[in-house]
Amino acid sequence: MSDAILDGLSLGPQPQFLPPDIQAQYEAAFGVLVVNGDSAAFTGGATRELIEAINHETYHHLQTVCSGYGLTRAEAIRRAVIDRVNAAAWRDLRDNPVWLAVRTLLGWAPGFLRRRVDIGRLERVVDVALTNNRAIARASRDTGGDPSLAAAVLPGLFAALDGIRAEMWLPREGGLADGHVVEGAAVAFTAAVTAASLEGPEVLLDGARLEAHFVAANALLDADYSALLTAAQTRFDGPVAPWLLPATALAMRYEHPGAAVLPLLDRLRAEPAADALAAAQALAEELTGLPGAGDWLGTARDVHLRGETGGEVHDAALAALDETGLDEVTVLADPMGFGALPAPLLSSVIRFNDRVGAIGLNAAEAAVRVAMANLALRAQTRRRFDREANDAMARWAQGVLHRLVARA
Repeated sequence: MSDAILDGLSLGPQPQFLPPDIQAQYEAAFGVLVVNGDSAAFTGGATRELIEAINHETYHHLQTVCSGYGLTRAEAIRRAVIDRVNAAAWRDLRDNPVWLAVRTLLGWAPGFLRRRVDIGRLERVVDVALTNNRAIARASRDTGGDPSLAAAVLPGLFAALDGIRAEMWLPREGGLADGHVVEGAAVAFTAAVTAASLEGPEVLLDGARLEAHFVAANALLDADYSALLTAAQTRFDGPVAPWLLPATALAMRYEHPGAAVLPLLDRLRAEPAADALAAAQALAEELTGLPGAGDWLGTARDVHLRGETGGEVHDAALAALDETGLDEVTVLADPMGFGALPAPLLSSVIRFNDRVGAIGLNAAEAAVRVAMANLALRAQTRRRFDREANDAMARWAQGVLHRLVARA
């Protein structure tokens, strides 16, 4: 993670909002890795379980910056959040032009005027008016049955995010969903990294031993994570492990990886296990359409060069691929190279419960990305959003009571 832990962010301690059984989660749209614990648990000697969870979620980051599917999906989520945040800001300006203008002018009041006039009291009056107007407006909005405050402030956001997630889990031709490929590959990669650290790199070329590690890892997870390995084992006789990651790396260059992965595995499995990575690299140069797999998206760099992304979240990682000459198949399908990846390729924010760390980012950018990621992680954010709004209202009410008592 480097030593760039940002203690100076105004965000303060981050509330624990992941369920206790989830160690970490990566939010791809804004490049934030959420670790469900304090930073000391990571820097002071992390457990194997936590390390594997972080490796799994880091692989999702690599999928985002190395595959057309990953970056396209991240852009869809980013766009859904940004569009509704912008709409909320414009709506607030449109609904409260006078009060917002007065509040801005009061904020610009020079010091001598603040000393002669009780500007602070005027600001509080304006804040009360704005709070009242916003509460009335929120109460009148259709939230689609969602009772949370966040749904009223950003109407339509959660429905849009639900739609993007549902699309990921639609069964494609051959029976697998895109999500099965995304998650199954992350499980396989993490298991391979662990296997190599325990038994040495030679295990990666021993199909039977490597597959035993894959099976053991999948046995601890639910069906959505194990579906890829199960489908591959059902389709072929003998081990599939050496060819699985090269096949998924290529499948994620299609619009629907769920339909692409098994046909690609068919083609790659004709090669010896030792040549699987090289075969995938060669095949990447000649791939075209596959039945049911949708559009050929290419790599994340291809998507970026076509101008199909509007944000700059992953620019540093994409630039690192250009500068280092790494190819995306190697990054996604070679577990032995994981520990040697250059830091700019891992450019992201790491959000612990007690602080925020960053690789290759300044504090201001990290703060914005964490705030946006908190919105994209919708289920947990609703509770946090509502709690923070209620806390703010309580503090305001306490301040009013204090002033009334002080005058009595």
